[in-house]
Amino acid sequence: VMVARQRTRERARAAVEQACAAAGVVLLDQAVELWGWRWQGGRGHRWLRRVARFEFTTGADDRRRGEVLLERGRAVWVGLDFPEGVQWLDPRGRPPPPGY
Repeated sequence: VMVARQRTRERARAAVEQACAAAGVVLLDQAVELWGWRWQGGRGHRWLRRVARFEFTTGADDRRRGEVLLERGRAVWVGLDFPEGVQWLDPRGRPPPPGY
């Protein structure tokens, strides 16, 4: 269990680093902490969805919060909380498709 948790945290950090680089922000403290989880899916097709949190900066004297959503141990979306709203990116730093 501990190995799977560490692997999930490493995957989350890699996704966050890529998304932060694509958005032009800096991950603070190089820390991504697993924060919560819940079961997703329906009958016979359930999987674990985890949420990890981190902090980033835009270069000013600010600390902003971000989240990464993981399903089945893989990063799905990274959310960056800007003053104008949350910007969601996929693990490669691309925005979601229109209407998503």
